[in-house]
Amino acid sequence: MLEAPPDHPQTADRPRVVLHVGSPKTGTTFLQRVLWDHRELLREEHGILYPGADYWDQFHAAVDLQGHFHGDPRPDLAGCWPALVEELRSWSGTAVVSHEVLAGAEPEDVRRALRDLDHAEVHVVLTARDLGRQLPSRWQEDVKHGARDTFEQWWARILERDEEDVWSRWFWRTTDPLDVLDRWGEVPLDRLHVVTVPRSGSPWLLWSRFCEVVGVDPHAADVSRALGSNSSLGVAEVEVYRRVNVALRGEMAPLPYHQWVKDVLAQEVLAARGSGESPTLPAPLVPAVQALAGGWVREIDARDVDVVGDLDELLPEAAAEGGPTPDGAREADVAEAAVEALAEVLERQVLGAEALEAERSAHEEQLRELHDARSASEDEAGRLRGELEEALEEALAQRDALAAEAARPRGVHGLLVRVLRRAPEPVRRRLLRVRDAVRERRPR
Repeated sequence: MLEAPPDHPQTADRPRVVLHVGSPKTGTTFLQRVLWDHRELLREEHGILYPGADYWDQFHAAVDLQGHFHGDPRPDLAGCWPALVEELRSWSGTAVVSHEVLAGAEPEDVRRALRDLDHAEVHVVLTARDLGRQLPSRWQEDVKHGARDTFEQWWARILERDEEDVWSRWFWRTTDPLDVLDRWGEVPLDRLHVVTVPRSGSPWLLWSRFCEVVGVDPHAADVSRALGSNSSLGVAEVEVYRRVNVALRGEMAPLPYHQWVKDVLAQEVLAARGSGESPTLPAPLVPAVQALAGGWVREIDARDVDVVGDLDELLPEAAAEGGPTPDGAREADVAEAAVEALAEVLERQVLGAEALEAERSAHEEQLRELHDARSASEDEAGRLRGELEEALEEALAQRDALAAEAARPRGVHGLLVRVLRRAPEPVRRRLLRVRDAVRERRPR
């Protein structure tokens, strides 16, 4: 079993596993990036294991635990959860697992997870955010995953709470803190934690609060390296992205969509424009959202779970005057963002083609070098084969000569034996002396 460094002993008799289960758009990507970037330091100097050989291993394990992602089966990820569990069970200190996909786990998935981790003292952490700021971010995240609705259309679908609607079902299962706490509330109350996202948006304060649950000094990590993880788009940029989704009609396969539309267009091209105009909740929706969030806050407070931060930070503030709304992008700004994005994509395409051509030329040069090396090797092999054949012929000739030489004494000896049988005594004695001399010459 792997053990935590001796200068970081466990306070409990058993190892600890901290399961950070979400919710989405509550700083989860930022926290995961900090943990991943500092995994070796956290392990070697602070006794904290952040498992996985690859950044995506915990996401894959969370999907495998549930058997699907957004309702789509993922048999290709079978075995990822058991592999993560095996690594966790081999660690004797504190371990942290973090992914917002866990927020949507069904009760049977939760029971399986806790059963698989019954060797440890499991703590469940839910990060929660002001719903007024979270809603535009959730809509934008859904757009990044292919949604084509405007914010107004999207929110209307969400409010219908249709279990057959993938966007509505996923929203409530991962955003309603009471629902998440109910499903993950199989752990003792003192191991159920709610960490509030600071209203100021301070990444350091969020990290510090998270570290309070984990039990590690927040100064152990440099959070500046993780700033900008999963950057939000401005109102014009997200509208460009949404219209691209409309044009694609959902017909692009998931893998190329993720690689080219989400990663390249959204994360690399549109996010890099940095317009700074992140969408805010439309003013007419604020009262209803405040009432919804207020009910959640009161219920969390009544449950007496461990809260790190301030529950009042989860209450939406009044809408800022003149702030950009999700559906309020100006057509001129959308057109400008679209043209610049198209130019950037084309430039990347040209550069990519040039890089591909350079790679092809280098590959052909390597093939030529390998061909020349093979020809030289074949020539050398032919020369060595000729030398070996000559050496073999010489060895065979020497063998035949030695065999003939060895046979001659045996022939003389046979003749002597026949003569001895008939020779007179004086002759016999002389012949015996010859026989003895022959015996001394015979090979043994």
